[in-house]
Amino acid sequence: LRNAETPDKEIRVAQLSAGGQLFMSAMNPIGAITDVYSSSIWRITRDFGFWNDPQEGIPVVVSTPFTIEKEYHFEGDSLVGELAVPEDARYYDGEAHHWNYVGAGKNCTTKLTFDIKKGGWHHEIDVEMKDVLYTLAFAWEWADQGKDDKCYDGMFSAGSKETMDRIVGIEVLSSHKIVLYVNYIFPACDEKIADYFSNVGYHSEMGLICPSLPLEIIEVMQEIIVNGSASGAKYSFSDIEGYEQFDLLTPLHVADIKAKLKQLKAENHIPSCIKIDQKDMERRYDAAINWIDERGNALISNGPFYIYSWDFANQFLELRRFEGYTRL
Repeated sequence: LRNAETPDKEIRVAQLSAGGQLFMSAMNPIGAITDVYSSSIWRITRDFGFWNDPQEGIPVVVSTPFTIEKEYHFEGDSLVGELAVPEDARYYDGEAHHWNYVGAGKNCTTKLTFDIKKGGWHHEIDVEMKDVLYTLAFAWEWADQGKDDKCYDGMFSAGSKETMDRIVGIEVLSSHKIVLYVNYIFPACDEKIADYFSNVGYHSEMGLICPSLPLEIIEVMQEIIVNGSASGAKYSFSDIEGYEQFDLLTPLHVADIKAKLKQLKAENHIPSCIKIDQKDMERRYDAAINWIDERGNALISNGPFYIYSWDFANQFLELRRFEGYTRL
């Protein structure tokens, strides 16, 4: 569908799905979108850092061009990095809830420098380095379990912890360049190394260096899980008995997300893991609230199509081309 062409600029798709539902899993890229039906919609509504070549299988750059340096050796079966990590490189401490410096004496196997192409979210907010940093901090936070930790999800951790543990630290070079110092190699293909860190892990469609949700949508879901919802429903990113699994198309969930967005705006709430101007954050809250009012869903992403309308009762979804997408 990304490259489809029709005379009237429209294409109609009928999708057969078991159980009388259009999707077999929740439309929530952090802990769901695990079936072929939801994936077929999600993968044309989000942007990707890389996409596998259909003939060769090698990841092809979509939005995250990169350069790479590698220095390592083996001591027995152990991989030993030889690249020095700068002392002022940072990582997010999920248990202490703040960014720390790596400090002296740390090495890694691989230095990845990503030059992230300019993009936009469907609600007309630019994709910024803040979104990347927020997503990195979120992944570190939710992958590690601390004592009495409400910001932990076992299913998310199962797929993301290995990836996050391989990142020694990061450096932000500019508004569009970021360096990852990592312990990971794939001798046959440098693109496989870079692609590994464009996503957060095999249980999530959230993205990492190429995030698929704006930071305010992730933050509001986190706040609902930790501090409660307007409806009183209890939520989780994953499918857990006794909890609502977040679905960004379900009317109740969308209403709770909108209510929390309004609450956070009224409280001048700013995520603790990033530096962002109050007016900038307010602009993001307003854009998300307006999107929900206009579209009736909270599935805001950055791909070539966006969800124009969603009829929950009749299981009918309409996609339209996102004019702000420039990868095609």
